[in-house]
Amino acid sequence: MVQFFTWIYLDIRGDIYKDVLSIKQNNWDSIKTNLNNYDLIFLGSSRGYCSFNPLIIDNNTELNSYNMCTSFQHIIESLYMFKEILKTQKPKYLVYEIFLPSFNKSPNYYHLFSNAKFMSNDMVFQEFKTPKLIDILYPIVKYKAFIKKEVENSLLSKKKSKDKSVSWYKGYKSSTKTNDSISINKFPPIYSFSNTAVMSTSSIEFYLDELKNLCDNHSVELICIRSPYPPSRLKKDPEYNTGAYFTKFLNSRDISFYDLSFYSKQKYSDYDFTDFHHLNSFGAKKTSFDLIEILNARKQKKLNKKN
Repeated sequence: MVQFFTWIYLDIRGDIYKDVLSIKQNNWDSIKTNLNNYDLIFLGSSRGYCSFNPLIIDNNTELNSYNMCTSFQHIIESLYMFKEILKTQKPKYLVYEIFLPSFNKSPNYYHLFSNAKFMSNDMVFQEFKTPKLIDILYPIVKYKAFIKKEVENSLLSKKKSKDKSVSWYKGYKSSTKTNDSISINKFPPIYSFSNTAVMSTSSIEFYLDELKNLCDNHSVELICIRSPYPPSRLKKDPEYNTGAYFTKFLNSRDISFYDLSFYSKQKYSDYDFTDFHHLNSFGAKKTSFDLIEILNARKQKKLNKKN
């Protein structure tokens, strides 16, 4: 019976996520076949792959960048992804997009393991051996809440035409979709420590330290960035407690951190987003130029030190 439901579940799941898997396959193929080709790597969640456009960045810097952000990317996943990337690349920079759900107690195992299939087994065996076993042997127990919804989504997806507003380039997702006044009025509060089930702060700090050490050991400059939130959503979270936490911790580790909701000189609008936290192509243009300014300023600072 378990084998039967496993087959049914994986068949449904594969149909729904085949486009996602294809994108991941293309990304990893680029990383593994273009040896020592990329100077700048992006890691983080879907907020990251909607925020940083390599076409803009590469055309306005002397860098060749690749966006390796993925949906629901967990900090542990980011760490092991970068270990895998370093096997074939020697980047100068790693830009990690800070997003509180990336530190959840329970990762999204589908996305995590679908990424792991393109990597060595280190992450699964060292970090997720038990969850992987459950994922394989007990799909009904683990995913029963999603099966009905996925069946419905699978049927609906066959009726829907492909979204022509979306395109992909070097791991970056471009979308011309924009918010409307109805969706803006329904924006939820920003994720915080009080409304998100995250790991302990000691675990968060451990994995960020590991990422920093990995960068230091390979002479990679780590830059942490928080992509902007829609202004209307920021108004619902005046204390912005997670921003203060990450600012304090990352500064204590000498890790540069830029919160683009406040750092940017550009004015972001609710209409620069496709929803309550993903940028559209208009917003991503602003974010990409924010990063270019950051990189240029850091480069100039280094030159000034030499002189």
